[in-house]
Amino acid sequence: MDRTFHTTVQNVPIDMDLQEGTFSFFGLPSAMFWLNPSLYRMLAPLVQETGRELARLLIAHESSQGTKEDYTFMVEKLGPTFEQGFLAWGRAVGVAGWGCFELPIFNKAEGRALVRVRNAWELRSQSKMDFRWGCPFLKGKLIGIFCHALGQSCWAEEQITSEDDHIVEFSIHPSDATIEGEIARLRRSAEEQKQADLLLLEKQLFEKQRTILQLALPVVRLWDGILLLPLIGEIDTHRAALLMDNALSAITKNAARVVIIDITGVPLVDSHVANSLVKTVQAAKLLGVDCMLVGISAEVARSLVLLGIDLSFVQTFSTLEASLTEALAKQDYEIVARTHTQPSTHRPLPKKR
Repeated sequence: MDRTFHTTVQNVPIDMDLQEGTFSFFGLPSAMFWLNPSLYRMLAPLVQETGRELARLLIAHESSQGTKEDYTFMVEKLGPTFEQGFLAWGRAVGVAGWGCFELPIFNKAEGRALVRVRNAWELRSQSKMDFRWGCPFLKGKLIGIFCHALGQSCWAEEQITSEDDHIVEFSIHPSDATIEGEIARLRRSAEEQKQADLLLLEKQLFEKQRTILQLALPVVRLWDGILLLPLIGEIDTHRAALLMDNALSAITKNAARVVIIDITGVPLVDSHVANSLVKTVQAAKLLGVDCMLVGISAEVARSLVLLGIDLSFVQTFSTLEASLTEALAKQDYEIVARTHTQPSTHRPLPKKR
């Protein structure tokens, strides 16, 4: 029993091998799918993932491949003129459900044409769906065919004229634009945007890190003209670099005359940290500000000696209390202990004459 079904519709040979489960259209292996949900569900996630604009160009590029053979077939076998051959081709692919093709305008001399497709398969597959991407397959196919028909590079502007009747029109005109060129332009633009986004992200990350480092180097206003710079934890390269900037900025902002640098909470002072401390003190002196160093442990003192760091020009104190007392004295203040008859006050000392 012959299980192969043969027929011809609109000059299109169609063969179905019922035993093997195969189908051929124009002698080429084919398959039938429902426009929706099958084709829509296959294409929609790919378009969404790639992006509508790039996906449209990629689909158009692939559909434009082999259109030279389509054009030759139309002219040589389907009709004596291109117009007649094109419409015959449209009827042939209409058998496959592509839609009904019309050619209201074809002016080879001006390189212009208008193609109207009713019941376009791409529009039907996306009908009543929230996410749509138009007709890039038909667009690429027509760009390829008409480039050969017009003998020059051309482009097709797509316009959906009726959603309900699934009608799309393609206005074809001469253009230097190519699908390959547009894909390259879009990818280049995407890469430039990606680089710009990365630079912005790096800048934002740098600013956040800088803010974190600044918070890790707080400057406290203890008294009028007296600042405390407490250092806690390990001082890495970034924190050491910000040490002088933070101190000088705070000095200027608060019109400070004395800065107390407390390193009680610093477990290790290497040459880099020590040099940063020295430079901070020297820079402060240039602004007329005295610096005091508090909290040098035995381990830190040993490290400074072994590193050959000279801090003899800096006042050092074992406790914060001692340094604050000296700083107040420099400002002509003294600390008076509270008695039952007299509250604790800070008052100016008599100035030297």
